[in-house]
Amino acid sequence: MIRDEVRQALTRWREVIVAGLAWLVGLWLFRLGGWLLQGVGGATVIAASGWIVVAWRRARFRFGPAGAGLVEIDEGQIAYFGPDSGGFVAVADLTEIRLAAGGRRLFLVGGGRSLSIPLAATGAEQLLDAFAALPGIDLSALARTAAQGGPDRVLWRRPAGRLSAAFPPDDGR
Repeated sequence: MIRDEVRQALTRWREVIVAGLAWLVGLWLFRLGGWLLQGVGGATVIAASGWIVVAWRRARFRFGPAGAGLVEIDEGQIAYFGPDSGGFVAVADLTEIRLAAGGRRLFLVGGGRSLSIPLAATGAEQLLDAFAALPGIDLSALARTAAQGGPDRVLWRRPAGRLSAAFPPDDGR
């Protein structure tokens, strides 16, 4: 009944739509008046505003209908289970994130491993949340660059001399 393009767009932007509705409910509560409703409404508007920003980034990083494979993030480890390949890499061990030519596949390099993840894989939008812990990463630029596609390029590289926060240097004590 709903055209396929419309359904895909609604699916891609569903979290932004729900966050926007939560923002509107917060605004409505705030306008009802009274110190209690204004406090709850104001808190809801603030929380929903942050949610909208995060949801917008995730939606821009979501590409088409779910493709082959599954991305799971658990305890700081990114795992990809695909029909022909798969593997895992710890977020703390990442040294480089590259976008393959054409912009439909990410290569994660770290810990002596390289993991190739198609951006259309189920759960790939979770990668932005995992990447948020990386030092010096610009998530907006990463999502924008991935959406544009283009030639093979490095999206992020760990700054020289930066060790993982999970493993501080041993000071000999």
